[in-house]
Amino acid sequence: MEYFPVVALKLLAFVDPTKRLSNIYLKAYSFINYALVCGVGVFINMIILLNLAKIFPLYLANVCAIFVAWIWNWSFTVGPLGYIMGLSPKKRKEEQT
Repeated sequence: MEYFPVVALKLLAFVDPTKRLSNIYLKAYSFINYALVCGVGVFINMIILLNLAKIFPLYLANVCAIFVAWIWNWSFTVGPLGYIMGLSPKKRKEEQT
């Protein structure tokens, strides 16, 4: 599996052969990737909130939606999956002797 910045650069090179978009992306890729992760977090929050509000009281549905979106945002920025978006280094497993 390729990391998101590599995939994004390939797509941008396909769309814009002059590589202007690729240069813009490279200058601000951490900000753009962070905005993408948080944007997906907002979308997740709204989907969960709208579905849980049919079952639970609004405050409880909102708390659940915020928690799930918070877990998503944390894990794909500074958490264990942050390396996929290029926002944190991949943690290496240490060998036990």
